[in-house]
Amino acid sequence: MNKKLIILLALPIAVLLCISIYWAIYASFGQKVKIAIRGYDPRDLLSGHYISYTIDWNKTDCSQFTDNLCPQTEFCHNGDCKFYIPEANAEQLEQLLNTSAHDFHIVYRYKINQPPIAIQLLINEQPWQTFLSEN
Repeated sequence: MNKKLIILLALPIAVLLCISIYWAIYASFGQKVKIAIRGYDPRDLLSGHYISYTIDWNKTDCSQFTDNLCPQTEFCHNGDCKFYIPEANAEQLEQLLNTSAHDFHIVYRYKINQPPIAIQLLINEQPWQTFLSEN
């Protein structure tokens, strides 16, 4: 009986561990690309752990992609562009994004025919954490 209980308790932990390892490996492959973004206010009642944005392809350097073409259809399916951050910083970053003249970029891991993964928010070429601590 104890062996069954141990297996039943260990199984969910093992599954979560496997999923975490899969996403860590998946996020480490592909090239890093920097995409310009601008504010977007979706009037989402559930906001708080992310900032919502629109990709600004006019300010994005498309030379980082194959054939110097921006793969616009591969990013933010259905216009759902969100970058998850701690709730304590979400409102301040959302206001900065929607009202300031700072340059905002999202760094993605991108591989052709794979969903891109947002890995970093940059403000004036600095990680958002560094920018907020200095200002």
